[in-house]
Amino acid sequence: MSRWIVIFLSLGVVWTLGAAESKEKQRIFHELYSLPAAMPENSSQFATMGRFEGVRESHREAVASLDVQAFTYTRRNDFAVYIYFHRKSPDEGRRVPHADLFMMDIHMDLETYARLFESDDEVEIGPWESIIYNVVAKAKTENGQRVIEFYQESTVSDEDPVVTRKGKAIVTLSSDRIQSVNMQKWARRSLLNPIGWIKKWDKVFDDTMIMPEKVKSGMALRDEGEVGRAVTESQIRRAISEQTPEAYQEVAAENQ
Repeated sequence: MSRWIVIFLSLGVVWTLGAAESKEKQRIFHELYSLPAAMPENSSQFATMGRFEGVRESHREAVASLDVQAFTYTRRNDFAVYIYFHRKSPDEGRRVPHADLFMMDIHMDLETYARLFESDDEVEIGPWESIIYNVVAKAKTENGQRVIEFYQESTVSDEDPVVTRKGKAIVTLSSDRIQSVNMQKWARRSLLNPIGWIKKWDKVFDDTMIMPEKVKSGMALRDEGEVGRAVTESQIRRAISEQTPEAYQEVAAENQ
């Protein structure tokens, strides 16, 4: 039997296996025959990384997104899970003077990401400091779905209107793909009453990204703009271990 017949038969066997077993069989197959993986993310441990775009549940003409991004000007092994909801109208949020009302920028290291997104274990991590927020994350897997919860609380003064005081994001994964992303934000405002000023919590945002599609694989490499993306595990590790414009350009060139 010729080598090419063996290859075709092997591919047929791999196709019929379950998702996890199929990935393992495919890895062994490509090692035996020294062939590249059919899809870049198959060679990466971090298959959940990518850019996902969907629509807002409350207004299906407004786009929402989740992207994994690494910047050249942050410390090494630091990147962000970036969530953004586009406005439903120019007037939305006009009376809420917080620059981050429609987004969450959750910074973490690769170990934290792997424990949350690439594992089935029940975990609770934090709090850790993420720019101007303290963050706590929880994750567990039930009935084939991975639910990851992020809780953030600002470390800046209550009187500073730049950021919301608290935020929560719930990311639901299934088969390495995001199924939905809910984001909630709370602000604090002062109210005058007979005994003086009191602080009141107001929920200022609550919406869900639904029907997400994976439009890009891997981690976005950003300098002044998006340079490219690191797709394989080795590329991701190399990019965030150096985090320089030159390293990003080299990794991006490998995927063009």
